[in-house]
Formats: sequence, structure tokens, C-alpha cells
Amino acid sequence: MMDMNVGIVGGGAMGQFLYTQLQQKHLFCLTLYTRTKEQANQVSQQGIYLYNGNQRKHYSAIAESIDKIKQTDVLIVTLKQYALKKILPILYCQEFQNTTLVFLQNGMGHLEEIEKLPQSKIYVGTVSHGVTKVHTNEIIHKGIGPILFGRFRGIDNNFENHMLTFNQEKFPLQFLSDFQKVLLDKLYINAVINPLTALLNVKNGALIQNENFREMAHSIFEELDLVFSFQEKKEEVWHSIVQVIQATAHNESSMLQDLKNNKLTEIDGIYGYIMREANKKKKDIRYIPFLYNAISGLERRNLQ
Repeated sequence: MMDMNVGIVGGGAMGQFLYTQLQQKHLFCLTLYTRTKEQANQVSQQGIYLYNGNQRKHYSAIAESIDKIKQTDVLIVTLKQYALKKILPILYCQEFQNTTLVFLQNGMGHLEEIEKLPQSKIYVGTVSHGVTKVHTNEIIHKGIGPILFGRFRGIDNNFENHMLTFNQEKFPLQFLSDFQKVLLDKLYINAVINPLTALLNVKNGALIQNENFREMAHSIFEELDLVFSFQEKKEEVWHSIVQVIQATAHNESSMLQDLKNNKLTEIDGIYGYIMREANKKKKDIRYIPFLYNAISGLERRNLQ
């Protein structure tokens, strides 16, 4: 296979994690694009340190700031939804017309903006690995989960074939034609876990270990059913959410971590989308708007 030039946009935990994993087979010429020049310099000079249990691995890396993005075969965008405004205007430039775009965000609030992009090959996806950034160039890998790519527009066979060589037990990945199912399945999980754990300041496992919290989680799930109509799959969807809670019982959700670190959250990309769908379908929901306002209020307080 010929090498592909791949840019990973976003120097957070997921961007750095993907860089370390995709570097291992030398199939890609990789560049990590970070928000600040300072982080890009540190990553380029010191590399990335990945902690997994008692192990620490070091990976050399090439990094640039986002304003230095160059023409490339593939851009994998790991920025959070609220930060997409930093990259979307750049993607309209002529030099990126033939670039394959891959968007890995929580929620579905970004789909309308992606739809407007001129590129003919676009993927959206979800990452279920548990990864946390502890320092500028240090990340902790806490749990394995699948990476699912949904074909939003067109197909890049070269990119897919390259990526599928990485598919293994410790790094499972899959390409699916039904991109909406890919995002919706993750949306349901995030909608139940993230805002509630962030508001209650608890780890994921508390949502099933504490009877009151479990009832709150199930109330959110019932509103999701009202909006998206699970029908005969209702128990299956709830079971999958519970399985994720159990598998990540000792983890803090990304939304809780964001609030603790006085950062913006992805509440609009998750609940904003659900509330708009409820409005379109004239469904009366209460718990989700309540949590939306609670998390939004905590964001504002923390950022003052």
C-alpha cells in the first residue's frame, strides 16, 4: 500500500491517541494539528506519552498549529463540536477540495454544517475508547472500544483499506453505510450518561449503582424513546446503555471532566440536537431541557 498523507485536527486526548495508534504501521504520513503553537512545539520536540495501566510508551510526533494546515489526502477532525468553527471555514478552500474528511464528534448537531461542505468524500464516526489528557502531550488510555466510521458522502476505498489493516482486538474499527445509526447509537449513550454524571458529579457507574440516579437515567431514556421511537428495540437500546455504564463504571464522563476543567462541553451537540428533533416532531420533553439548562448554566458560571 502507498503511504497516505493524513492530518489529525485536534490536540486533545482523542487526537493524540489516534496519532499514536495510526503511527504504528507506517502506512500514513501523519501530522497532528493543535489549537496552539505552544502545544505543537512541545509535541514535536518531546513526542506523545501514552499511559496504559503501569505501562508508559513514547511516540515521536510531527505537530503544527491549526492555522498551518496543508493540503492532504485525509483530514481526521477530532475537535469538539463547539470548536469546529476553527476548521470549517478552512475546508472551503480550493486546496482541500479533493481531501477526504472524517469527523469524530459526540452528538449530531454538526451534521447540518458538514452537509454544506463541498468535498465529495466525507465520513462521520464515533470513538468509544476511554482516553484522558493529563498534560499537554501526555494521555491515559483507560478502556478499549470500537471506532465506527459512517459513510456520510462518497467512499474512499484507499482510506478504508488502509484503516482496516489496523482492525484488531485492542483497536477494533468498522466502516458502515448507515451513518445515522452510527451516530444515533452513540447519541443515546451520551445523552443518558454525560449530562447526568456532569450535573451529579459522579462516575459513570453511579447511574446504575444508586437507585435514585438509575431512575433519573431511565427517565432521560424514556424521553429519548419519545423522540426517536425505539419500538421493539427499546429494551435492546436500554441494555446497550447499561452495558456501557458497567464497562466504564470507574470512568468520569468527558462532560464531567470538561466542567471540572472549566471548559465548554458538548451539551449543545447532544441535547441541542435532541431538543430540535423533539420540537420538529411536537414531542413534549421535560428532563432533557432541564439538564440542558443546568449544564449550560454551569458552563457559564465556570467561564465567568
